Amino acid sequence: MIEFHPATADVPLMDDAALEALVRSIQAVGLLHPIVRDRRGLVLDGRSRLRACEIAGIKPQFTTYDGDDCAAYVRAVNRQRRGLSKGQQAVIAVKSAALSGLPRRTNSEISVATGVSRSHISKAATVWRHDTVLADRVIDGRISLTDAYDVARQQPTTWPGPEPRPLRLAPRAAGQPVPGHRVATAAGVVRALSHTGDRSAPTQRRRLNSAARTLLRRWL
Repeated sequence: MIEFHPATADVPLMDDAALEALVRSIQAVGLLHPIVRDRRGLVLDGRSRLRACEIAGIKPQFTTYDGDDCAAYVRAVNRQRRGLSKGQQAVIAVKSAALSGLPRRTNSEISVATGVSRSHISKAATVWRHDTVLADRVIDGRISLTDAYDVARQQPTTWPGPEPRPLRLAPRAAGQPVPGHRVATAAGVVRALSHTGDRSAPTQRRRLNSAARTLLRRWL
C-alpha cells in the first residue's frame, strides 16, 4: 500500500474536472512527471498523478528525493509550481518528455498533457532542440521563453564552421527607432550570458557572446 508523507496533507488535491483531464492525458500520452517519494517510500509529490494513474489503469513511474528535509521539499515544489510562468512550464514539459525515455510525443500531445498552450510548447521545443543549456536558463528564470526562442530561431545550430554562426538580422536604418522587442531580446541574451558561469561549455559561451555582440551592434 502506498503511503503519503505527512507534509503533503496541506497540499490541495485536484478538483474532479482537473483530475478527469489528467486521466485523459495520461491515457493518451502517459505520465510525464514521475511521482516523487522519499527514501522510505512515502509520496512527497504527485498524489493527484498517482490517483489519475490508478483510474487510467497505467502503472505509475516513481523517482526518489534523496535529501534530508522532505517537508521543505514539498513546500518548495508546490511554491515553484504556483509561481512558474507559462514559458517555464512549457520548457519543463518539453524537457520532461524528452528525457522520459518514452516514445516521442508531438507538441500537441504535450500540450494536452500539461495544459500549456501549443504555441508555448512549440517555442519551448525549438529552444530545447537548439540548446539545452539555454532551455535550462528559461527554467531558472534567467531569460524568458520569448527571448530564448528568438535566439534559437535566429541562430541555428547546424552551422558547420568552428565559430558560431552570426545572426541574420535585417539592419536598422540610421535614425530609425529601435523596436521594443529587439531591446527586450538583446537584454535577454545579455542576461543569459551573464549567468553562463563556469558550467557552460566554451562553445556555449562563444555562441552567446556572438549573439549578444550581433544584437547590440545591429539592433541597438
